[in-house]
Amino acid sequence: MATAAELLFREPDGLAPAARKLRGAVYTPAGLAEWLAELLAEQSLGNHPSVADFGCGDGALLEAAAATLRTSRLAGVEVDALAMARARRRLPKSACLIGADVLQPPRTSRSDLASYWRRQFDGAPRAVIMNPPWGAVHSLNKATACAAGLSLARGQFDTYDLFCELALRVVAPGGAYAFIVPDSIFLPEHAPLREMLLRDTTIRLVARLGEGIFADVFCGCAVVAGEVAPAPPGHLIECLRLTKQDRQGLRTAADYQERRRRLGHEVPQSRFLADPDFRFDIDVTARDATVGKLLSVGSSWTEPLLSGRGAEISKSGRVLVCSRCSSARPLPKAPDPRCLVCGRALAASPVRKIIADAPSPDGSWSPFIAGEDVRRFAVSAKRWIQTDLSGIAYKAPPQAGKPRLLVRKTGIGLNAAIDVTGAYTNQVVFEYALRASAAYSFSYLHYVLGVLSSRILFAFHLKRGGELEWRSHPYVTQKTLAALPIPLPRPGSQGERQAAAIAAVVAEHLATGDKEIEIEALVGGLYGLDGGDIEWVLDVLDGAADLDAMRRLRLASRTAIQPLTVG
Repeated sequence: MATAAELLFREPDGLAPAARKLRGAVYTPAGLAEWLAELLAEQSLGNHPSVADFGCGDGALLEAAAATLRTSRLAGVEVDALAMARARRRLPKSACLIGADVLQPPRTSRSDLASYWRRQFDGAPRAVIMNPPWGAVHSLNKATACAAGLSLARGQFDTYDLFCELALRVVAPGGAYAFIVPDSIFLPEHAPLREMLLRDTTIRLVARLGEGIFADVFCGCAVVAGEVAPAPPGHLIECLRLTKQDRQGLRTAADYQERRRRLGHEVPQSRFLADPDFRFDIDVTARDATVGKLLSVGSSWTEPLLSGRGAEISKSGRVLVCSRCSSARPLPKAPDPRCLVCGRALAASPVRKIIADAPSPDGSWSPFIAGEDVRRFAVSAKRWIQTDLSGIAYKAPPQAGKPRLLVRKTGIGLNAAIDVTGAYTNQVVFEYALRASAAYSFSYLHYVLGVLSSRILFAFHLKRGGELEWRSHPYVTQKTLAALPIPLPRPGSQGERQAAAIAAVVAEHLATGDKEIEIEALVGGLYGLDGGDIEWVLDVLDGAADLDAMRRLRLASRTAIQPLTVG
């Protein structure tokens, strides 16, 4: 009879979702594996190059590389014994397959990880092909990662960041790489990996494939391929994005190549490298001149503001309360929760809800705003939160009557509103309040709200951030917001007069709900846009996925917005 482990891992596509998540196991479809091997074959690798795969799983990528490149040597490392057994059955006997945790060499090794694996492979491989684990649970901490020579183990990072760094350090100079990564690589927290790729390698291809490539995986993916050598001056990266329609019928390597020929365009690597956050804004082409106009104003709008986030609790408000010390903590995902104050086991503690549709007689309750309560130009406190439990990070109590700009973290697009109720919020709501030292002759928050909620900035966000179609768990970050090009008005300037006009019309709109076109016209004047730029904005909105957030902003008349500059 099969053991529990054998039942769990009998076939890669039968892996239980929980086990997949813990291991970051995402097995590569055959067509994508073959395409990745073809991308390697386009590089200058010489005859019969050696190829390695860190986290090789069942060997699909190495098998594709062997068939396409006629490799001299295959090398793979995989921590799961059953997946490794499958790889051994499908790959040549000459393949060097090592059952080990890629990021944890034996304690007897005194060298860094790259040197260790080069020795295991009898030298640096000429190419690396890889679909590294995404979001895997791993015991490697920042200190041991640094000692192992992995510089990306800082701030927010994923296991795939470290796998990619290790692969780039192991492969021979001038060698090639082809990686499948989640499309979180386009997000701000993965700027260090993008910087490494841009500085240390010549990127040949960046392809954003989207969701649905991997069965039962609700995460988009991307492919990055290139050579481990600094890019020569003027080097162009081939870039492409697949929409939901493009992904239909996508099965073979030939299908991927057809989409590549039809949809690809070139972007100078120097453009990505010159960006302060090393963005892969692959959707911006030479035809998107409006993006340059918006970027030219800078992005210093947060300077006069204090920013923060709400209470560290989900909108469900589920908590566990320690029976020993009465300290509460949000309900964790860990199977053996403990009190963060006294360490007592909380598994037997009943789950309590401290967020409700109406306050209860017990405890102190205050109005509460969840992320979904923040909409474009509007916000409402629909819930109540109990505010007298120790152990909950409520943050400073909001002050009623003091205006603050609220921006929703999760969801499609930019959802912002001004609140004066003093309601509590949670961590998926970003808060911005004017500093006491900041003095304006107009409402600065109303000005920012008008620009932030405009179709013009929304189109910029869609195009520059690549948010042109639905993806699971969409969100913005405070860093993303701070980088938006909202000009900081200088006293006495025309920009200040324009900002004051925007603020005034936004205040009217909040009262009447019928001033959107006037706001758009003034925002267009703020950036010095013309009719062609407005056409670009409307084209971006029309070309984005047919989602509610997009549909609500589309206009029946393409001449409704006429940029207006005040005197």
